[in-house]
Amino acid sequence: MAIYEFKEQPIAQLRQYCEARAKGKKPAGTFKQVARAARTGFNPQAGTKIKIAASKVPKFTPGTAFKAAVDAKFAKRKADKAAAAPKNAVKKPVGKKATKPALHKAA
Repeated sequence: MAIYEFKEQPIAQLRQYCEARAKGKKPAGTFKQVARAARTGFNPQAGTKIKIAASKVPKFTPGTAFKAAVDAKFAKRKADKAAAAPKNAVKKPVGKKATKPALHKAA
């Protein structure tokens, strides 16, 4: 594989991901932007310390379908968990947590 093809492959995959997302298809995971702090690095050729500037990089978080396709153990654990879950389980309502009523001071 040529270097050019190697560099272009992630870009092509990202384009596919964006197109699938725009069409409403379920993607294999999600991308988000993460800030990387400035740090001190080491130049092994010169043997000196260098400053590496802060940057923003993409971070990929794989979805469950992607994890299952890559890791057979993940798929088995997920299937076992689904089989072990009771079918008529009462689900708790989703919403704000109950708060204690405010105490009113007499004037």
